[in-house]
Amino acid sequence: KTLAIISQAAERELRLWSVESRTVLMTVPVQDGFGVAFSPDGKLVASGASAVRLWDVATLKELPPMDGHKAPIMGIVFSPDGKTLASGGEQERLRLWDLSTGTLQHTLRCVEGEGRRPVFSDDAAKVAAGGVDGMVMIWDVKSGAELQVLRGHTSKCHVCGPWDGRTLCSVGLDGTLRHWNAATGEL
Repeated sequence: KTLAIISQAAERELRLWSVESRTVLMTVPVQDGFGVAFSPDGKLVASGASAVRLWDVATLKELPPMDGHKAPIMGIVFSPDGKTLASGGEQERLRLWDLSTGTLQHTLRCVEGEGRRPVFSDDAAKVAAGGVDGMVMIWDVKSGAELQVLRGHTSKCHVCGPWDGRTLCSVGLDGTLRHWNAATGEL
C-alpha cells in the first residue's frame, strides 16, 4: 500500500510513502499544480504541473510525460476502467489522455471555467467538471462531445464523486450542494 502526497511547502515535492513501513519511497520535485492520483489498480501514480507525469509504483520509474497544458494542472483523475486519464487546469481546458498510448485523446473546452477536479462516471463513458463560472459540464469520453451543461451555482463549483452516470453532485462556493439528474439537467 502506497500513499502519495504533494507538499505545499516552498520545496514543493511529490512523495510516495509506504504505508506499511512508514518510509518515503520516492521524492520528486514538482512545479505548479496540485493534482495527484493513483490508477484504479494502484500500479500508476500521476501528478500534474504543466505536463502530466506518470510513475510505475512498483519500479518507481517515470514514464514519458504527457504534454499539452499551458497552465498549472489543478485536477487529475483516472477513469474507473484505467484506460483514460483526465487532467484539468486553468485556461478553460480539460484534457483526456489514452493511457495505452500516452496520447491526447480530446481537448474539451469548458464554458468559462477551469476544468478543475474532473470526475468520471462509474462506467467511464462520461466525464464532468465544474468551473469558475458556476457551471458543470458533462462530455462523452469516446467522442469528446459535450453532452450537458448544468447551470445552478452562482460561483465557482466542483463536481463530487463517485458518479453513477445518472446522478451527479456538485458543490459551489455559493454555499450550495446540488444533486443533478445528469441526463436531464434537472435538480
